[in-house]
Amino acid sequence: MVRLARIPDKPRPRDYFSRREQGRLLLLVGALGLVVILAVEARKPANWTWFARLDESAASQEPPLAPPRHADPVPEDEPGTIRLAGPDDDATAAEPVATEPPVKPPGEPKDRRRPDVPAEWLAAIKDNTVLRPAEDAAWFGLLKILARTEPAALAKASIGRVTRIELFEQLPAYRGELVTVRGTVRGALRKEPPSNAAGIARYDQLWIEPEDSPGWPVVVYCLELPEGFPTGDGLAEPVAVTGFVFKRWLYRSKRGMEVAPLLLARGVDWRPRPPGVPAAPPRGTDFLWAAAVALLVAVAVTYYVHRRTRRRGPREENR
Repeated sequence: MVRLARIPDKPRPRDYFSRREQGRLLLLVGALGLVVILAVEARKPANWTWFARLDESAASQEPPLAPPRHADPVPEDEPGTIRLAGPDDDATAAEPVATEPPVKPPGEPKDRRRPDVPAEWLAAIKDNTVLRPAEDAAWFGLLKILARTEPAALAKASIGRVTRIELFEQLPAYRGELVTVRGTVRGALRKEPPSNAAGIARYDQLWIEPEDSPGWPVVVYCLELPEGFPTGDGLAEPVAVTGFVFKRWLYRSKRGMEVAPLLLARGVDWRPRPPGVPAAPPRGTDFLWAAAVALLVAVAVTYYVHRRTRRRGPREENR
Protein backbone atom coordinates (compact mmCIF):
# COMPACT_ATOMS: atom_id res chain seq x y z
CA MET A 1 0.00 0.00 0.00
CA VAL A 2 1.34 3.31 -0.98
CA ARG A 3 0.75 6.17 1.44
CA LEU A 4 0.21 9.51 0.00
CA ALA A 5 1.73 12.47 1.79
CA ARG A 6 -0.84 14.69 3.37
CA ILE A 7 -0.84 18.12 1.99
CA PRO A 8 -1.08 20.58 4.90
CA ASP A 9 -4.04 22.85 4.89
CA LYS A 10 -3.45 26.37 3.86
CA PRO A 11 -3.50 28.76 6.79
CA ARG A 12 -6.72 30.62 7.05
CA PRO A 13 -6.29 34.29 6.21
CA ARG A 14 -7.11 36.79 8.92
CA ASP A 15 -10.61 38.10 8.87
CA TYR A 16 -10.02 41.81 9.05
CA PHE A 17 -13.79 42.31 9.03
CA SER A 18 -14.16 40.81 12.50
CA ARG A 19 -14.45 42.97 15.57
CA ARG A 20 -11.50 41.16 17.13
CA GLU A 21 -9.10 42.19 14.38
CA GLN A 22 -10.44 45.73 14.29
CA GLY A 23 -10.03 45.98 18.08
CA ARG A 24 -6.46 44.74 17.73
CA LEU A 25 -5.74 47.43 15.15
CA LEU A 26 -7.20 50.04 17.47
CA LEU A 27 -4.94 48.85 20.31
CA LEU A 28 -1.87 48.97 18.06
CA VAL A 29 -2.63 52.50 16.94
CA GLY A 30 -3.32 53.58 20.51
CA ALA A 31 -0.05 52.02 21.68
CA LEU A 32 1.80 53.88 18.95
CA GLY A 33 0.21 57.14 20.06
CA LEU A 34 1.18 56.43 23.67
CA VAL A 35 4.79 55.84 22.63
CA VAL A 36 4.82 59.17 20.80
CA ILE A 37 3.42 60.96 23.88
CA LEU A 38 6.00 59.36 26.17
CA ALA A 39 8.82 60.26 23.79
CA VAL A 40 7.72 63.90 23.68
CA GLU A 41 7.37 64.14 27.45
CA ALA A 42 10.68 62.36 28.09
CA ARG A 43 12.52 65.14 26.27
CA LYS A 44 11.41 67.72 28.85
CA PRO A 45 13.85 68.07 31.77
CA ALA A 46 11.05 69.26 34.04
CA ASN A 47 9.49 65.79 33.98
CA TRP A 48 12.57 64.23 35.59
CA THR A 49 12.62 66.38 38.73
CA TRP A 50 10.76 63.62 40.57
CA PHE A 51 14.14 62.00 41.23
CA ALA A 52 15.02 64.93 43.45
CA ARG A 53 11.54 64.97 44.97
CA LEU A 54 12.11 61.49 46.39
CA ASP A 55 14.98 62.83 48.46
CA GLU A 56 12.95 65.89 49.46
CA SER A 57 10.01 63.78 50.62
CA ALA A 58 12.32 61.73 52.81
CA ALA A 59 13.97 64.85 54.20
CA SER A 60 10.60 66.39 55.10
CA GLN A 61 9.93 63.47 57.48
CA GLU A 62 13.18 63.98 59.38
CA PRO A 63 13.19 65.82 62.72
CA PRO A 64 14.35 69.45 62.70
CA LEU A 65 18.06 69.78 62.07
CA ALA A 66 20.28 71.07 64.83
CA PRO A 67 21.40 74.66 64.35
CA PRO A 68 24.83 74.94 62.73
CA ARG A 69 27.86 76.14 64.60
CA HIS A 70 29.20 79.54 63.68
CA ALA A 71 32.71 80.90 63.94
CA ASP A 72 33.52 84.22 65.57
CA PRO A 73 32.42 87.24 63.51
CA VAL A 74 34.90 88.52 60.98
CA PRO A 75 36.07 92.09 61.69
CA GLU A 76 34.31 94.70 59.58
CA ASP A 77 37.56 95.98 58.16
CA GLU A 78 38.62 92.60 56.80
CA PRO A 79 39.67 93.09 53.16
CA GLY A 80 37.39 91.67 50.52
CA THR A 81 34.12 91.95 52.44
CA ILE A 82 31.02 93.96 51.56
CA ARG A 83 29.38 95.45 54.62
CA LEU A 84 25.61 95.63 54.84
CA ALA A 85 23.69 98.05 56.99
CA GLY A 86 23.24 96.64 60.47
CA PRO A 87 19.90 96.67 62.29
CA ASP A 88 21.12 99.50 64.56
CA ASP A 89 22.79 101.58 61.83
CA ASP A 90 21.35 104.77 60.45
CA ALA A 91 19.80 104.75 57.01
CA THR A 92 22.83 106.62 55.70
CA ALA A 93 25.08 103.74 56.75
CA ALA A 94 23.81 101.59 53.89
CA GLU A 95 26.53 102.78 51.54
CA PRO A 96 28.32 99.64 50.28
CA VAL A 97 32.05 99.14 50.45
CA ALA A 98 32.76 98.14 46.87
CA THR A 99 35.74 95.84 47.24
CA GLU A 100 36.43 92.74 45.24
CA PRO A 101 36.33 89.48 47.21
CA PRO A 102 39.62 87.58 47.33
CA VAL A 103 40.05 84.68 44.95
CA LYS A 104 40.23 81.41 46.86
CA PRO A 105 42.30 78.43 45.68
CA PRO A 106 40.39 75.86 43.59
CA GLY A 107 38.61 73.27 45.68
CA GLU A 108 38.51 75.33 48.85
CA PRO A 109 34.91 75.58 50.15
CA LYS A 110 33.35 79.02 50.33
CA ASP A 111 32.77 80.43 53.80
CA ARG A 112 29.07 81.30 53.84
CA ARG A 113 28.99 82.95 57.31
CA ARG A 114 28.27 86.67 57.09
CA PRO A 115 29.93 88.93 59.67
CA ASP A 116 26.93 91.29 59.75
CA VAL A 117 24.39 88.62 60.80
CA PRO A 118 24.58 87.79 64.53
CA ALA A 119 25.19 84.10 65.18
CA GLU A 120 22.58 84.00 67.96
CA TRP A 121 19.90 84.93 65.44
CA LEU A 122 20.70 81.98 63.23
CA ALA A 123 21.08 79.59 66.15
CA ALA A 124 17.45 80.23 67.16
CA ILE A 125 16.05 79.16 63.77
CA LYS A 126 14.68 75.63 63.45
CA ASP A 127 14.08 73.89 60.11
CA ASN A 128 10.98 71.90 59.15
CA THR A 129 8.76 74.03 61.41
CA VAL A 130 6.36 76.93 61.08
CA LEU A 131 7.52 80.42 62.00
CA ARG A 132 8.08 80.49 65.76
CA PRO A 133 8.18 83.40 68.25
CA ALA A 134 11.77 82.46 69.13
CA GLU A 135 12.73 83.38 65.56
CA ASP A 136 11.31 86.92 65.69
CA ALA A 137 14.69 88.49 66.45
CA ALA A 138 16.24 86.89 63.35
CA TRP A 139 13.14 87.52 61.21
CA PHE A 140 12.76 91.24 61.86
CA GLY A 141 16.51 91.79 62.28
CA LEU A 142 17.23 90.49 58.78
CA LEU A 143 14.30 92.45 57.36
CA LYS A 144 15.67 95.61 58.95
CA ILE A 145 19.09 94.98 57.40
CA LEU A 146 17.41 94.54 54.03
CA ALA A 147 15.35 97.72 54.43
CA ARG A 148 18.47 99.79 55.20
CA THR A 149 20.73 98.35 52.50
CA GLU A 150 20.68 99.50 48.90
CA PRO A 151 19.74 96.85 46.29
CA ALA A 152 23.13 97.30 44.58
CA ALA A 153 24.94 96.38 47.80
CA LEU A 154 22.72 93.34 48.27
CA ALA A 155 23.44 92.18 44.73
CA LYS A 156 27.21 92.53 45.27
CA ALA A 157 27.05 90.68 48.59
CA SER A 158 25.19 87.71 47.08
CA ILE A 159 27.21 84.52 46.72
CA GLY A 160 25.46 84.02 43.39
CA ARG A 161 22.68 81.94 41.95
CA VAL A 162 21.71 78.73 43.76
CA THR A 163 19.20 76.01 42.87
CA ARG A 164 16.26 74.92 44.95
CA ILE A 165 17.81 71.50 45.44
CA GLU A 166 20.91 73.11 46.94
CA LEU A 167 18.80 75.22 49.26
CA PHE A 168 16.64 72.30 50.31
CA GLU A 169 19.38 69.74 50.88
CA GLN A 170 22.05 72.09 52.29
CA LEU A 171 20.00 74.84 53.89
CA PRO A 172 21.92 75.00 57.20
CA ALA A 173 25.07 75.79 55.22
CA TYR A 174 23.32 78.67 53.43
CA ARG A 175 21.32 80.03 56.38
CA GLY A 176 21.88 83.76 56.87
CA GLU A 177 23.66 84.10 53.54
CA LEU A 178 22.54 86.23 50.60
CA VAL A 179 21.73 84.13 47.54
CA THR A 180 20.05 84.72 44.18
CA VAL A 181 17.15 82.62 42.88
CA ARG A 182 15.60 82.81 39.41
CA GLY A 183 12.14 81.61 38.53
CA THR A 184 8.51 82.48 37.87
CA VAL A 185 6.20 84.07 40.42
CA ARG A 186 3.00 82.04 40.59
CA GLY A 187 1.41 83.94 43.47
CA ALA A 188 1.89 87.25 45.30
CA LEU A 189 -0.03 87.85 48.51
CA ARG A 190 0.00 90.95 50.75
CA LYS A 191 0.81 90.15 54.38
CA GLU A 192 0.52 92.31 57.47
CA PRO A 193 3.35 91.66 59.96
CA PRO A 194 2.74 91.86 63.71
CA SER A 195 3.87 94.94 65.58
CA ASN A 196 7.63 95.01 65.83
CA ALA A 197 10.47 97.28 66.91
CA ALA A 198 12.10 97.07 63.46
CA GLY A 199 9.43 99.29 61.92
CA ILE A 200 8.37 96.71 59.30
CA ALA A 201 4.80 97.64 58.39
CA ARG A 202 4.16 95.41 55.38
CA TYR A 203 5.61 92.80 53.08
CA ASP A 204 4.47 90.49 50.29
CA GLN A 205 4.63 86.72 50.21
CA LEU A 206 5.85 85.45 46.83
CA TRP A 207 5.49 81.86 45.67
CA ILE A 208 8.24 81.34 43.10
CA GLU A 209 8.58 78.33 40.83
CA PRO A 210 12.36 78.00 40.27
CA GLU A 211 13.74 77.37 36.81
CA ASP A 212 15.50 74.22 38.01
CA SER A 213 12.54 72.66 39.91
CA PRO A 214 9.19 73.24 38.19
CA GLY A 215 6.25 72.48 40.44
CA TRP A 216 8.16 72.92 43.71
CA PRO A 217 8.14 76.40 45.25
CA VAL A 218 10.57 78.72 46.95
CA VAL A 219 8.75 81.14 49.28
CA VAL A 220 10.06 84.72 49.53
CA TYR A 221 8.89 87.47 51.88
CA CYS A 222 9.62 90.71 50.03
CA LEU A 223 9.57 94.23 51.49
CA GLU A 224 8.75 96.03 48.24
CA LEU A 225 7.56 95.17 44.76
CA PRO A 226 8.16 97.06 41.50
CA GLU A 227 5.48 99.45 40.35
CA GLY A 228 2.82 97.63 38.38
CA PHE A 229 3.74 94.18 39.67
CA PRO A 230 0.56 92.05 39.70
CA THR A 231 -0.74 90.34 42.81
CA GLY A 232 -2.96 87.34 43.44
CA ASP A 233 -2.81 83.76 42.19
CA GLY A 234 -2.28 82.33 38.72
CA LEU A 235 0.65 84.61 37.86
CA ALA A 236 3.50 83.90 35.47
CA GLU A 237 6.02 86.69 36.09
CA PRO A 238 9.75 85.95 35.55
CA VAL A 239 11.92 87.36 38.35
CA ALA A 240 15.31 87.15 39.99
CA VAL A 241 15.43 87.55 43.78
CA THR A 242 18.41 88.19 46.05
CA GLY A 243 17.68 87.58 49.71
CA PHE A 244 18.69 86.04 53.01
CA VAL A 245 18.19 82.29 53.38
CA PHE A 246 16.05 81.84 56.48
CA LYS A 247 14.82 78.29 56.96
CA ARG A 248 13.09 75.23 55.58
CA TRP A 249 9.52 76.32 56.23
CA LEU A 250 6.64 73.96 57.07
CA TYR A 251 3.35 74.93 55.45
CA ARG A 252 0.00 73.37 54.57
CA SER A 253 -0.94 72.73 50.93
CA LYS A 254 -3.61 70.76 49.10
CA ARG A 255 -1.32 67.73 49.29
CA GLY A 256 -0.90 68.05 53.06
CA MET A 257 2.00 69.39 55.11
CA GLU A 258 5.05 70.25 53.00
CA VAL A 259 8.33 72.13 53.40
CA ALA A 260 9.96 74.73 51.16
CA PRO A 261 13.00 77.02 51.34
CA LEU A 262 12.07 80.40 52.81
CA LEU A 263 13.97 83.60 51.90
CA LEU A 264 13.75 87.23 52.98
CA ALA A 265 14.34 89.90 50.31
CA ARG A 266 14.07 93.64 49.83
CA GLY A 267 12.79 93.57 46.26
CA VAL A 268 12.75 91.59 43.03
CA ASP A 269 14.36 92.07 39.65
CA TRP A 270 11.29 91.94 37.38
CA ARG A 271 11.33 92.11 33.62
CA PRO A 272 7.69 92.36 32.50
CA ARG A 273 6.68 90.32 29.52
CA PRO A 274 6.27 92.48 26.39
CA PRO A 275 2.66 93.16 25.35
CA GLY A 276 1.26 90.47 23.08
CA VAL A 277 3.56 87.72 24.36
CA PRO A 278 1.39 85.01 25.93
CA ALA A 279 2.20 83.71 29.39
CA ALA A 280 3.58 80.25 29.88
CA PRO A 281 0.82 77.61 29.66
CA PRO A 282 -0.22 75.93 32.91
CA ARG A 283 1.61 72.75 33.83
CA GLY A 284 0.15 69.64 32.19
CA THR A 285 -1.34 71.43 29.18
CA ASP A 286 1.25 70.05 26.75
CA PHE A 287 0.55 66.50 27.88
CA LEU A 288 -3.21 66.91 27.46
CA TRP A 289 -2.81 68.34 23.97
CA ALA A 290 -0.50 65.48 22.95
CA ALA A 291 -2.96 62.91 24.33
CA ALA A 292 -5.85 64.54 22.43
CA VAL A 293 -3.89 64.53 19.16
CA ALA A 294 -2.91 60.88 19.61
CA LEU A 295 -6.53 59.94 20.29
CA LEU A 296 -7.75 61.75 17.18
CA VAL A 297 -5.11 60.01 15.05
CA ALA A 298 -6.10 56.63 16.48
CA VAL A 299 -9.79 57.26 15.73
CA ALA A 300 -9.02 58.43 12.18
CA VAL A 301 -6.84 55.40 11.39
CA THR A 302 -9.40 53.00 12.82
CA TYR A 303 -12.21 54.60 10.81
CA TYR A 304 -10.11 54.42 7.63
CA VAL A 305 -9.31 50.74 8.15
CA HIS A 306 -12.94 50.01 8.88
CA ARG A 307 -14.08 51.72 5.69
CA ARG A 308 -11.48 49.91 3.57
CA THR A 309 -12.08 46.44 4.99
CA ARG A 310 -15.77 46.32 5.79
CA ARG A 311 -17.85 43.78 3.87
CA ARG A 312 -19.96 45.00 1.03
CA GLY A 313 -23.53 43.95 0.61
CA PRO A 314 -24.91 42.32 -2.60
CA ARG A 315 -26.26 45.60 -3.91
CA GLU A 316 -22.92 47.33 -3.50
CA GLU A 317 -21.03 44.49 -5.27
CA ASN A 318 -23.33 44.66 -8.36
CA ARG A 319 -22.90 48.35 -8.85
